[in-house]
Amino acid sequence: MKTKNMSELLNIGQLTLDLHASNNTVRSAKTIYYDALDRHEGKYGRDPERINPRDPKHAAVIAATKVEYEQYQAAKRFSYNIQRRLSTRCRRFAW
Repeated sequence: MKTKNMSELLNIGQLTLDLHASNNTVRSAKTIYYDALDRHEGKYGRDPERINPRDPKHAAVIAATKVEYEQYQAAKRFSYNIQRRLSTRCRRFAW
């Protein structure tokens, strides 16, 4: 096997491990966000509607969970970017 191919396979393997770790981070961030929602609902009661950012009734819950939500979204973006890089590397390697 050529050195270039071996190096590319190692890069793909590393991206695979990074993707696995980032998926675990996403699951953890999602749990933290849902826990923050549960804490807020435990204090102020549960709203039967889905959270709508355009609805003024939901401003309090959005403000209370803003940090956790932003961390969750950042983790999802990071994981998606790794997945995209891995897909690109695999496509290039296959050619």
